[in-house]
Amino acid sequence: MPSRGTLPAALHALVLAPERGRTACQLPMTTPMVAITTQLFDSRHHDTLGLTYVEALALELLCFAVANFWSLSKRPNEQYNARALQALSAVRHALVTQRTPAPTVRQLARPVGLSEKSLERGFKTVYGERPIDFMRNSGYSRH
Repeated sequence: MPSRGTLPAALHALVLAPERGRTACQLPMTTPMVAITTQLFDSRHHDTLGLTYVEALALELLCFAVANFWSLSKRPNEQYNARALQALSAVRHALVTQRTPAPTVRQLARPVGLSEKSLERGFKTVYGERPIDFMRNSGYSRH
């Protein structure tokens, strides 16, 4: 666990961005972050209580994003070409739109032209969790 008052290296670099010219950092959207974002967009509250609700969700999303910075140093620093990123995106889209039955990694990898190992490693690197974890966290049915 990090000590109190310290910042993850990637977050520290982003905070110092104006001094160093770096202005952006791409973080993977984990399943809880997607769920919170969906709640933000689907909110039908427009009164004061609704504003408080949206503010609480935004703060929760920010907390998940900051926590994500701590895991960046644990992830391999790999580069992916456009084809590989499209394949990973297609797999994630399939997981979001097709709820049952839960596919195997092989069933996910074949249609997009990736090996099972490449899919597992790439999905974890780009989205912050393995496909099986994404399915479990998304409430996928095993049947």
